[in-house]
Amino acid sequence: MGDRLGVVGLGRMGRAIAQRLAGQGADVAAWTRSGISTAEAARWGVTPCMTLADLVTRSDVILLSLFDESAVRDVMHSLLESEISGKLIIDTSTVAPKVLQEYLDRTVSAAGSLMDAPISGGPELVLAGQCGVFAGGTAQDFARAAPVLSMIAGQVHHVGPLGSGLAMKIVNNSVLQGLWAVLVDVMQIAKRSGLALDQVMPVLAGGPAGAPMLAGRVPRILGQDKSVGFDIDGASKDADVFVSAAHDLGLDVPTLQIAQECWRAAQAGGQGPDDIAALISTAYEKA
Repeated sequence: MGDRLGVVGLGRMGRAIAQRLAGQGADVAAWTRSGISTAEAARWGVTPCMTLADLVTRSDVILLSLFDESAVRDVMHSLLESEISGKLIIDTSTVAPKVLQEYLDRTVSAAGSLMDAPISGGPELVLAGQCGVFAGGTAQDFARAAPVLSMIAGQVHHVGPLGSGLAMKIVNNSVLQGLWAVLVDVMQIAKRSGLALDQVMPVLAGGPAGAPMLAGRVPRILGQDKSVGFDIDGASKDADVFVSAAHDLGLDVPTLQIAQECWRAAQAGGQGPDDIAALISTAYEKA
């Protein structure tokens, strides 16, 4: 019998993780601070838990999918007040590496295990089992986590001890942050050069400048898909984490800070809840 799984946090990413795991036949419990209805749980194929303590009791592997450092700290404090002996905690949230590292000794003292496994890719890739995961933790813990992570990811990379997965996500996703910032500039060039957006985007997405995140967002950029996968508020929060982590290492990252300002400007314009595709379409429209 495999490990019983618990998912903590049911935002867009957490829901996708829970649904994907349940769809792969896993025994999945779920809890979120705002509550989960029986109807929602049934629709996703998971068992609802009314409290975090209930989830801990019925889970062997606990996956966290939380928005920010504050939420991670709140949940980790609560977990460490519970009986976590023999349990593996896997945090998929995007926070600074130092955050989880602060909880390692207490987790080990409680006979539990702790890993970071941030995700690269949005909910749609998680649901398709095609996202990327960067895992940090011991080899023994990774061996236990790998079958679980492989249910949601097309690529799972064990990159080192606790915190290494988050460091790798910062490196990887900072490249994507830079791509989005450059796209803001080139959309203006395209518009003023008389190039139609529905001509430009397929060329970019399908050529050397393309990336899976860009290719998957072409329908949203062209206004053909109104759904929200990864919103601007989330991208802005991630940029803040990345810049702060670089500063903690004594580094200046001016290019990444340009991306940070792009997200902040979009938020100031009221686009925070919109998909990140809106950054590109708006840049084209306003040129």
